[in-house]
Amino acid sequence: MLKLARNTLAFAFVCLSLATHAQGALKAYTPRTAAPAFDLQGADGKQYRLADFAGKVLVVNFWATWCPPCRKEMPSMQRMWRGLQADGVELVAIDFGDDKDVVAAFAIEAEVEFPLLLDQKGAVLQQFKALGLPTTYVIDRRGKLAYVATGEREWDAQTILATLRKLAHESRS
Repeated sequence: MLKLARNTLAFAFVCLSLATHAQGALKAYTPRTAAPAFDLQGADGKQYRLADFAGKVLVVNFWATWCPPCRKEMPSMQRMWRGLQADGVELVAIDFGDDKDVVAAFAIEAEVEFPLLLDQKGAVLQQFKALGLPTTYVIDRRGKLAYVATGEREWDAQTILATLRKLAHESRS
């Protein structure tokens, strides 16, 4: 029964993510609200908390290895992360439902170097109120939700990079 429920939920997330697929701009949060705290283990065995990223802009991507749009956007996320670290922008991708070995194998296969966190039961996914996969949130330096994107993106597109750089600069003021 649990396996059936998980498969149904997985199918719903995949369908929703494909139906809401949208390239382009990030949607701004108005007003900005506090991001939900998280404390999750990474596929690398380390523990990661929202508080670890205080004072930085943090991009939080919800994804799964079984989600084709999620897998497709990972290379652009890797390029975005490499290009914006010097600006104080960090990235974590929170996997929904997969075990550590599956996520670690994906990281090697996809050459992903940023932290991949494990949310096997979807508790953090629910706290963020994500409606599908992939869904990505951008948290400002003060820990407030600044932007959201539902659906696949090219994360190294100039419009997105400019938005994230601007946020990093504004947050320093």
